[in-house]
Amino acid sequence: MISITRDKDKKYQGAAVKAAAVIFWIAVWQAASMAIGQEILLASPAAVLVRLCKLVIKADFWQSVAFSMLRILLGFLLGTASGILLAGLASCLSWIRALIAPAVMTVKAIPVASFVILVLIWVPSQNLSAVISFLMVFPILYTNVLGGIESTDGKLLEMASVFRLSRMRRIRFIYIPQVIPFFCSACSVALGLCWKAGVAAEVIGIPDGSIGERLYQAKVYLDTPDLFAWTAVIIVVSLVFEKLFLAMIYRAAGYLEAGNRLYGTIHPGRAAAARTQDTAPQQSIRVSHLYKSYRENHVLKDFCASFASGKITCIMAPSGRGKTTLLRLLMGLEQPDGGEISGMKGKKLSAVFQEDRLCPNLSAGANVCIALKISETDASRLAEEFRSMNLPEACISQAARTLSGGMKRRVAILRALFSPWDILILDEPFQGLDVRTRTKVLNTIRRHCAGRTVICVTHEERDAKELGAEIVRM
Repeated sequence: MISITRDKDKKYQGAAVKAAAVIFWIAVWQAASMAIGQEILLASPAAVLVRLCKLVIKADFWQSVAFSMLRILLGFLLGTASGILLAGLASCLSWIRALIAPAVMTVKAIPVASFVILVLIWVPSQNLSAVISFLMVFPILYTNVLGGIESTDGKLLEMASVFRLSRMRRIRFIYIPQVIPFFCSACSVALGLCWKAGVAAEVIGIPDGSIGERLYQAKVYLDTPDLFAWTAVIIVVSLVFEKLFLAMIYRAAGYLEAGNRLYGTIHPGRAAAARTQDTAPQQSIRVSHLYKSYRENHVLKDFCASFASGKITCIMAPSGRGKTTLLRLLMGLEQPDGGEISGMKGKKLSAVFQEDRLCPNLSAGANVCIALKISETDASRLAEEFRSMNLPEACISQAARTLSGGMKRRVAILRALFSPWDILILDEPFQGLDVRTRTKVLNTIRRHCAGRTVICVTHEERDAKELGAEIVRM
């Protein structure tokens, strides 16, 4: 209750500061107008307000606002859609990025006035503001969305690759949460710029019935109050649309996040068929004369090992001997410099990485079920497994980013166990767990992995013993 009251107080204080700043500058404006004493040079706030009140009661005022607003917003929406689409394509296809780069640089470099004059040769003045708004918005949205895509967490993408997530799930659960902040920032900048550029284009092209035409007439007839009044209209309309548009984006993002938190936990009683074990005989995994180097650092050198099918094998070695590198090679996330790995082809993998690699906007339950089809989720079984890992059932619907480190680790382990797999790879799965929780996790892993192929990296002999595992030392 106290924190809510403090938040309200801060909000009111911020609003009061902003209001005081506006009043201060209006007072400065009034003082400057009185000092000059010439309305034709600097109209007073009162004169502008009177003129604005006279304008808003006329039908042609609203017609001019609608004329300009529809065309500028059309250009904004086209630029936004084109920027998102081409940014997505450019992130996948290098030749599209190379093709678009010169055009984006050109649009950024050329002055707005030059664009207006060039576009007027091909486009009627009535549609000029839409084209200019599009040209101003497109490079901003394209650059920012592409930057958001490229800054997506590579570790989450590796997780998606190992768990065989579909393209749509990668977009929804990984890319969109990453891109939304970049998109909102770009829209905030682009909305202001498209209104400035669009109205400037109308002032040059002078299309009938536009705000730009009204500004031009005010300038020709030296009607300074009218000029200030229409400028105020542009500012207000631009700010209102920016606030409304961003509010819609944030609300849509909120609905998406809420849907993500519930995903995978809303189908109680359905059978999780994907977790059934493949009873076909499996080939042992063999690593023969494996080499892997990072520049001058030789991590693996002529390494050989065998991992028996249907058994748990623990890899043990001091830090820095290449245990994680070996697992990455087995998962296909990296390629060896030499040697051969056999027995992995065609096998479904599941993994616990050194990091938890949970999608932060998804619920804990949704993260666990991320690799399952909706028809394969089972809420009652999920709750049972959470309890077996000493996790409160309430955290099933809790966003992963709000969980503690130990809770995240257990959710990552459950995700690996729940996903359909032939070979399970565990990279130090018990790190950060206390003794009691560690025992529960070990029991759950034993229950899920009996008679199945598991490769586990651990530093503790007791883990290998309690898992009943064979040991490979590096």
